[in-house]
Formats: sequence, C-alpha cells, structure tokens
Amino acid sequence: MLKKLSLLAVLGVVVLIAGCTVTVTPTASTTINTENDLTNISFNGVTLDEIDLYYVAVGDVAFPYVAAGTTTSTKVTQSSGLVYIDIDSAVGYVGGRGVYLFTNIPSLTKNLTAGVTNTITFNGSSFLNGSSVLIRQTKVKVENDLINLSVDVGGVTTNVDAIDLAGIAIGDVVFPFVQGGQTSAAQVTNRSGTVTVMIDSAYVLTTILGQTVTLPFAVLTTMSTTITPGITNTVVFDESTAATIINALGKKKVK
Repeated sequence: MLKKLSLLAVLGVVVLIAGCTVTVTPTASTTINTENDLTNISFNGVTLDEIDLYYVAVGDVAFPYVAAGTTTSTKVTQSSGLVYIDIDSAVGYVGGRGVYLFTNIPSLTKNLTAGVTNTITFNGSSFLNGSSVLIRQTKVKVENDLINLSVDVGGVTTNVDAIDLAGIAIGDVVFPFVQGGQTSAAQVTNRSGTVTVMIDSAYVLTTILGQTVTLPFAVLTTMSTTITPGITNTVVFDESTAATIINALGKKKVK
C-alpha cells in the first residue's frame, strides 16, 4: 500500500485515505536559459557589432552556443543557490569579421532560485575583463591546381603541363605570381564577403617535340569568391574554374 501511495504522490494525484482527501503536488522544476544581449558592445575603446558565446556552463547544465541577440531554450537543472558560470570562449565581430577571440574568461556566479526559470543575461563586456584576447586576422592564399589539362588555345586543342598565373587580385590583395601546382603564402586582407577575383595574365606550359614551350596570354575575365572573416581563405584554381580562365586565353596575347 505504501509503495502505491508513493507512486501516486509522484504523479501528483488526489489520494483517498480512510475517507480523507490528501492532495499531493509535485515540486516544480528549476530551469535555466541564457540571453545574449551583446550587440554594439564597447571593449577597450572598440565597438564590437556583436559577441557570440561558446559553451556556456551554468551549474550542471551547458549551452554549446549562444549567438548575440538570441535567447536559448530552457534546460532543467538540479542545482540551486549559488552556482558558477563558465564560458569556454567568445568571438567579437566588427564589420562582419570575427576580429576578437576571448579565452580563459574568468568564472561568474549566479544565485539560482529553485522552482522557477532562471535567465542568465549577458549585456555588457565587463565579464571579459581579465580574459585572454587574440586579435584574429582574415587571410587569403591562392592554390593553383591548373596542371595536366587539355586546353583549347586559339582553336587548337593542346595538352598542357601547367598554367602559371600572374597578377592575381583578390579583393584588396594581389599575388604577383603563382606557378601551376603551387600554393602561395597567405596575405592579410581587410575584406570579407563576396570579392572580385581578377587575373592579369596566364602562362601556358606545353611540350612540343620534347621541348617545353611557354605561351603567354592576357586573361580578360572577372570572377568572384567569398571571404570568410577570421580565418585563412584558400582560393583554388582547378578544373572547376579552368574553363573560365581558358575561355579568355586566346583573346589577347601578352606582348
């Protein structure tokens, strides 16, 4: 009988005992959510468009990602009273670029009220004081995979060993020369999003009667690529982009 009453009590039902009515009310859960209001935040004299938070642990629950301007769904916690809040890392954006990477962020504390939803709100940059700050750069490099191709040059299909590219302008950076089969060093760019790609000239290397011959051409074409902020972006020229370059080769030879 006691086991049955215990089960009914958990279910929160009305139990009749010897003509008496006993109402059993289950304890309300304690839940947590996080609210990220970190937009247009000043940090060390710089205004950050937003700050995204990664892996926010509140007591015994964790939120893997909390984007700026969002509120997470609630999670049930077994904790109450004073708990620690630990943030693995945060990224601050300026002009769409992830410029600042924050790590080793000092722990925060929060008093959780039992039986209700506790909202952890981030609305200022003071919690970042004392953290490690890395200023991330956006970089671009070129990978030239234009090797061992069959090319129509001036109406004649020719097997080429490689196509070397010269004067490659990607957004605000220029790569003077990238040999076929080679990858350039990375350069820092101040651009992100969609940028223009232009190639000044191309040098077609082919073998004729056992001798390597270099045919120079101007490349009269414009392409585009997408630059992701805060990382090294690799712009690859390979078979998928070869047609665009090759179609322009026969238009004008480099003098």
